[in-house]
Amino acid sequence: MPTSAVHRLITYLLTGDAGAPINFIIDVPSKILGPRHRILFHDPLQITLLSLILSGGSEKEFLRNFIAGHIHLAVDIADTIFKRTIRNIIAGGKRGVSRKRNKRNY
Repeated sequence: MPTSAVHRLITYLLTGDAGAPINFIIDVPSKILGPRHRILFHDPLQITLLSLILSGGSEKEFLRNFIAGHIHLAVDIADTIFKRTIRNIIAGGKRGVSRKRNKRNY
């Protein structure tokens, strides 16, 4: 799981603004749930709803949180894919792949 500093840095590099509060709120459940925290607040609909709630009616704040939240989600997904790929490479390409070999000779 990327740290909040990583999320803020990537958001800053892409938008020029690292202060969106949604980056903190999305990962609050991690303190209780650990790696399973992604069952909460880690889908586009929930990010949109959180952005609306945090905006207080301001379109600028909504867009700020909306964009930062979706960047947060993309970074988390990329991190997970990267870690799974590395594990698969280390395991010799055998992890996560179930292949049945055909015994017939063609």
